[in-house]
Amino acid sequence: MASIVLKYQSVELGFNTEVNIIVPGAPFKAMMEKDIGKAYSVKPLRVVYLLHGAFSDGSEWVRQCGLERYVNDYNFMLVMPTVNNSFYHDLEYGPKYFKYVTEELPAFLSSLFNISTKREDTFVCGLSMGGFGAMKCALNYPERYAGAASMSGALDMVTMGKRNKPAGMSCEGAFLTIDDIKDSNNDLMMLLEKHAKAKTDLPKLHVCVGIEDFIYDLSILFKDKCEVLNIPLDYYEEAGGHEWDFWDRNVKRILEMFSKM
Repeated sequence: MASIVLKYQSVELGFNTEVNIIVPGAPFKAMMEKDIGKAYSVKPLRVVYLLHGAFSDGSEWVRQCGLERYVNDYNFMLVMPTVNNSFYHDLEYGPKYFKYVTEELPAFLSSLFNISTKREDTFVCGLSMGGFGAMKCALNYPERYAGAASMSGALDMVTMGKRNKPAGMSCEGAFLTIDDIKDSNNDLMMLLEKHAKAKTDLPKLHVCVGIEDFIYDLSILFKDKCEVLNIPLDYYEEAGGHEWDFWDRNVKRILEMFSKM
């Protein structure tokens, strides 16, 4: 296993940014036999983009989860960008974070590493704000991802933006008004309707949430919308809140699910 903290000057963001990356290590047998040829595969790696939540950054995935233990089991490159509290949005008066995550970052990584850029080898998963980001990626660019998973995701930003939120948990920093969300590429409910009408070949969609989560209902709204529109969705819930114990358990399960696709 190799863990990389990659700092570089982003063309799209216009400033230095940081990406955390974990790649599988040499197979145990190759290590024991000291066989360099077998240790380092020439086959392009499949990629999972892991999107962080609000008040966080990409490094929290590494610090809070067992990803370094999981990566060899499922043989993915795990990519964890940092987008601050942007809600994976191209800010009107700030950096274009959605374009960065969906366009620049894959192009930059493929120029450095032996990774696959094929749809069947590309996945996205996120938690909380990143759960919204993962579904936003999948529903805006369904041709780019084989699978997308949300854990505890803020999956209906129109509803979330209208309610009273805990102190500091707001989207006003990313979106000027609710009207900037509704019927835009941030409106997941509208995007589901559009794809249902067009019969789009969507990625495999997966939603999981803890039943004690304070935004539990947003995952239910997304699930119910998929059911009404006959859009296939894997849905899973269990005991748990908006917390790393829940996310650590479930990211391992999601990586296993992706590995079988």
